[in-house]
Amino acid sequence: MKIILNAYNNHNGGGKVLLGQVLDAIDELGYTCSCYVDTRYIIKRDYRQISFTAVDHNILSRVRAEIMISNESSGCEFLLSLTNLPPLMKVNCPVFIFLQNLYLIDTSVKVSLNLKIRLRLLVERFWFLFFKSKNYSYVVQTETMKQKLIKLLGDEYSIHKKGFFNFPEKRLSEKKREGFLYVASIYPHKNHMNLLKAWSLLKENSFNEKLILVIDRVLPEGMREFIEKNEINVEILQDLSHQQVLELYMSSRVLIFPSLFESFGLPLLEAAALGLPVLASNANYVKDIIVPTQLFDPLDPKSIKEAVLGLSDIPLPASSCGKVVSSVRFMCFLAEITKSNEVLK
Repeated sequence: MKIILNAYNNHNGGGKVLLGQVLDAIDELGYTCSCYVDTRYIIKRDYRQISFTAVDHNILSRVRAEIMISNESSGCEFLLSLTNLPPLMKVNCPVFIFLQNLYLIDTSVKVSLNLKIRLRLLVERFWFLFFKSKNYSYVVQTETMKQKLIKLLGDEYSIHKKGFFNFPEKRLSEKKREGFLYVASIYPHKNHMNLLKAWSLLKENSFNEKLILVIDRVLPEGMREFIEKNEINVEILQDLSHQQVLELYMSSRVLIFPSLFESFGLPLLEAAALGLPVLASNANYVKDIIVPTQLFDPLDPKSIKEAVLGLSDIPLPASSCGKVVSSVRFMCFLAEITKSNEVLK
């Protein structure tokens, strides 16, 4: 049995973690798989029956990959695309599109993006809409994403909600933990600046507990200058492995998550599953997946500040820690596709 996995733009953040879990699930199930990956994705172990094709980060290389996928699709059980996009060419097997990018389906999102990102999104939105098909199955992870996709495509399309998450095995220890942790890539909607402004305001209340930022690339100059000017107690960690991030959950006191929107919000689930208190944006994407300890207005640094101060004296571990609402292991999902060629009802 052979499947095709298209993941040529999953190389960082939650997409990178998801790809690793999908590869592990495929390997555990013993499937033969042809996998297309971004050249920036590091394959960290051997897989029994998974062959990899590296795809450069440019449109020409991705078009070549789409042609290769079309050519080898005959006789395959199914194509699973983690790229957010439908196939560019005709494929001769069932298609499942795993959609994780809210920018593609909701043009009302109001954040400032640079010209390069705006042009890329314009191309990808055209691709998504022009090559859509009622024969494909679209898979999202939250009810918010499902409703937005139905609004865009209509309810005659096959759209399914399945939250995929492998629970961490460890739990928090009773030892003293310190710091407010935020795990997020450097994108405008991640809202780092308002979080830094809140930490600057907290100094007025003699609060100086460390803010820990886990990011995927160098912090923008404007943020670095703001940190230095306001002497904010912040630790910046870059390019950590998933295991290192899990260890940070274990040593931190609180997860704080001011992102304006998410297609899923993996750090929320991981922190909640580990029993870590969660302060998060008052947004639907949060309520879709966990019950947080406390909510705040992510657009208002004062609201973030008050949420932090309100939690500052709670002993840990706290009974009010966020609780995971629901999730499905990706291995179960893949097995179900193989069995019936349709997403779990």
